[in-house]
Amino acid sequence: MADVFISYAREDTDFVKRVVDSFHEIGRDVWIDFDDIPFGAAWWDEIVEGIEKSSVCVFVISPDSIASQVCSLEVAEMMQNNKKIVPIVARDPDEDIIVNLPQVIQDLNWVNFDLDDPFEDMFASLVTAIDTDLDEAKSHTRLLVRTVEWTQRNHSTDLLARGEELATFLPMLQRHDLTTQQRVFIEMSLNAARARYNFWRFVFGFLGGLLGMAYYVAVASRSPIITPSIVTNVIAAGEVFGLFTGIIAVFSANLPSYLRERLPAAVRVPVQVVVCFVAGTLAWIIFQWFFLQIPLQLTYASFVGGVGLSLGFIFYTLLRPPAYITFLLTAVFTFMPIYLLNSASPFYQSLGWANPLIYFDSPNHVWTIGLPMALLLAVGSNGLLLWQWLAGQNQVTYYLIGRRKRKNDEHIQRQTPATA
Repeated sequence: MADVFISYAREDTDFVKRVVDSFHEIGRDVWIDFDDIPFGAAWWDEIVEGIEKSSVCVFVISPDSIASQVCSLEVAEMMQNNKKIVPIVARDPDEDIIVNLPQVIQDLNWVNFDLDDPFEDMFASLVTAIDTDLDEAKSHTRLLVRTVEWTQRNHSTDLLARGEELATFLPMLQRHDLTTQQRVFIEMSLNAARARYNFWRFVFGFLGGLLGMAYYVAVASRSPIITPSIVTNVIAAGEVFGLFTGIIAVFSANLPSYLRERLPAAVRVPVQVVVCFVAGTLAWIIFQWFFLQIPLQLTYASFVGGVGLSLGFIFYTLLRPPAYITFLLTAVFTFMPIYLLNSASPFYQSLGWANPLIYFDSPNHVWTIGLPMALLLAVGSNGLLLWQWLAGQNQVTYYLIGRRKRKNDEHIQRQTPATA
């Protein structure tokens, strides 16, 4: 991509060559057509591509450029692509000619080289005008190029933006000068990133449930030999808890796209909370049925266990605390029902009527089995959050999880982007 595209009339070639040489001296890449080629489709396609792939466009004003049909077409193309245009004056036109300029050019500040000021001073003013908001202009140019490529390839999902590139595009959703295609490109890229994010949230959630339950089954069996029966129970218990903790992990961060698009904004968070609680309760109901031979029904213990399993995630849904706080909350709230309602717990035994949540032979097992089980579940199911926290959460992540407005938004903008 070029830094600058220059539109000019042939009569101003000597002046323009001096400008181009000055740009080259400071290391700027310039797109300019010095060949006197007759107007044609292929030539015009190159002009359009040059405009699209340049960050800033310079329009050289003179009586001849104002009268030039080609220059008028180039300016129209710049405006259509929402390019930043910097007009410079090579030869000052008369007032009766200026009215033929597009209004957008008339309203801009001109850098007038047709004065007694030294060329070098005027060129410095031109560079200053170009460099103002140049980063934003380059990002907009990159978005334009990527959108054109994506459109030409029939909207291929392989060409959607991701990672650092997507992070630079996301703030542009607030701009009012984006074309429909550019806005669709960003939104589809964001949806694809959200789908990948939800997938990995589920994977880590599944892993957390698998690790926690596998540890319980393997240790609680008290068998020094890994038998097929133990392996079967580990897999079964891990899959049950993995499935539901995966669901909780996804819904606590954000709704899947198909629900997000269909539900009013006011009910999205309540739906997230309800799904987390229901999934947590179902996990313990099936666990009790599988290991304690309790009928498939809601019990006091499974209700409390479901609240505990989901509560740390629900806090994350509502408050978005840092990842390490989410991990600690998940571990503590998952462990408390295990601590209170295990078969060896004095509190459970004092109830006298409720089914236990989980079976332990000894009160000490709540620390040697229950606590590591809760920690493994919390680490695994929040693994993605912890990794992102250690790597530095980026702007894409905040969009993916439905970022709330905070006072440190400016700090978030400065975080180093990572892949989503």
